[in-house]
Amino acid sequence: VVATVTVIVISGSIKGSRASGIENDRTKDANEAEQRKVLKEAETKTSHVKSYLRSSLTLAAEVPECLHTASGWLQTAEREYRANAFAPFWDAVEQAAIWLGDYNYKVKEISGKAHYYYKELDGCAHTFPVFPVSIQSLPDATFVISELRRITRLGQTNFHFANIWEHRSTRREIVAGFTTLNNAISNLGSAIEDSVSNLRDSISSDLARVVEEQIKTRDAFDSSRQELDKSIDAIDTRLLEQNRMLDNIQHKRTPKVKDIPSKR
Repeated sequence: VVATVTVIVISGSIKGSRASGIENDRTKDANEAEQRKVLKEAETKTSHVKSYLRSSLTLAAEVPECLHTASGWLQTAEREYRANAFAPFWDAVEQAAIWLGDYNYKVKEISGKAHYYYKELDGCAHTFPVFPVSIQSLPDATFVISELRRITRLGQTNFHFANIWEHRSTRREIVAGFTTLNNAISNLGSAIEDSVSNLRDSISSDLARVVEEQIKTRDAFDSSRQELDKSIDAIDTRLLEQNRMLDNIQHKRTPKVKDIPSKR
């Protein structure tokens, strides 16, 4: 009977140990799975933010070329007007509108990326900078838009040029975001103003200010930590020098020149 009871107790102990081990393994597996999930989410978010950053910088670098090229086509249009070249005049106007439409598209894209950039970073520990594109860093399209309107008006008020315009004004899908060329020329100015305003809102929103404050706090902390590390290194060096001096005194050794601390 005693032998039987002993076997039962030991068996029960082994079963309990195995159950505990299985439970621990399950907990460990669950923790590791959760860690992998968090890491995957962090990697995905980092990839998204990097993409917003890179593409925004690329778009911002391309924006000046859009205005420069549009302006060049408007100058060409004015020369063609003076030469009474009807079709080439409107060709040049179309090209100017296309490039201004591209300017509008790029600013709109930057605005959306700024919004998602700050949304992804909100509440996260990270090393990303403040969104690098500002209104001040983009060229103002006001003058070029004004020139587009002025030169288009020249053609519309000239009978011969106006005849050509009637055939072109309803052409579709010429300028990105606009149904017809006429619609684009009439509304490009207000569309660009809206895009610039949306960009301004994206980079000065409450969310953006919160994230920027987090970045400033992080940078200030990093700077303070670096200064503290320098101070600690300096103290460690000074203590080392003093310890060498004490050791020399205790052993009645003449200190070497490098062991004598300089006056500061």
